[in-house]
Amino acid sequence: MTELISVNLQRYFDNKDKYNIRAKEYFNNVYYIQNREAILEKGRLYRVENRRAILEKGRLNRANQPKQKDICICNNNNLTVSFD
Repeated sequence: MTELISVNLQRYFDNKDKYNIRAKEYFNNVYYIQNREAILEKGRLYRVENRRAILEKGRLNRANQPKQKDICICNNNNLTVSFD
């Protein structure tokens, strides 16, 4: 089954490298300079939220794990003790 793509989409795929280079230059030379503070703030907030999500996921995993018993083996009279 052959799929037909629009003329505009075909033109994009033909010139994709040129468009991407132009977009990178625009971002680095214009957009980033104008919106630097907002971009850095959004990145900081993303990292904080991501860190919280990772910590919360770890807490949930630890809460769902069965508790392990500590076992101490003493050589005197072969005594085995278990602490809950």
